[in-house]
Amino acid sequence: MCWNWRAPAPTSKRSSACTADPAVPKADRDTFEAEMEAADAKWQMTVFGHLLHSFTEEESNVPGIAKFDPGAARQCFKMVDDFVTAAFDGKL
Repeated sequence: MCWNWRAPAPTSKRSSACTADPAVPKADRDTFEAEMEAADAKWQMTVFGHLLHSFTEEESNVPGIAKFDPGAARQCFKMVDDFVTAAFDGKL
């Protein structure tokens, strides 16, 4: 689940996030982490370096701001799928 860090935290006790977003300050990621810990959630966050906003969206193409990266998108979606599958299988 890749979502806007400024949005309310998910209500589920299991959350996964992929981020490579230079538009999201580290302080926002820290806030998200604190919210997940306070909720006693099983969660993960992966930070992809050297990518731009919306790297999982094929139509993204705003120079210096947003750009699709097919390899990183595949990797991110695979990681999220693995996390969600483990959560539903009761393996987390």
